[in-house]
Amino acid sequence: MVNTKVIQGFMELTPDKQLEFDRIKTIISDEYKRFGFTPIVKLPNSRTPCLA
Repeated sequence: MVNTKVIQGFMELTPDKQLEFDRIKTIISDEYKRFGFTPIVKLPNSRTPCLA
């Protein structure tokens, strides 16, 4: 069974708020690109079992 619980410390937005977040993120990213900055691509986090 897949665990769909939100990872602690990460936000989960409703669909309308996620669309607004993505729109603002795109605007910011486009502005940085205009001045020659390149985006840092980060892999998504996932739950992994650990030995502790």
